[in-house]
Amino acid sequence: MIEENEVYAADYKEKPMVLQLHKILDSKDNPVELHTVITDDQWEFDIEFEEAEKILHIMNTIDVRHRKKFLDYIQNNEGVEDILQNLDTLYNKVKHLIGMTNSIYGA
Repeated sequence: MIEENEVYAADYKEKPMVLQLHKILDSKDNPVELHTVITDDQWEFDIEFEEAEKILHIMNTIDVRHRKKFLDYIQNNEGVEDILQNLDTLYNKVKHLIGMTNSIYGA
């Protein structure tokens, strides 16, 4: 699990999206699974486990020098909406380019 102090959180009003997505992954198979993220502009989105996994996979393929731009983008509703609307296309392109399996964990 990513620690909060490892994430670019200084400019965010809500918890960084990357942490919210990891909490969704961590909650799988728990008695109470999490499925909601909140953007800095106060929009709530229902995110399923597989969607969180794909978004994090895409994020992890972005060069570290450009990752903050992506994290800033998905911290607001426009970014989350855009990613969710294009998630399968983006994920499949990334998967094809780097030859990954269906999971960010290689399973």
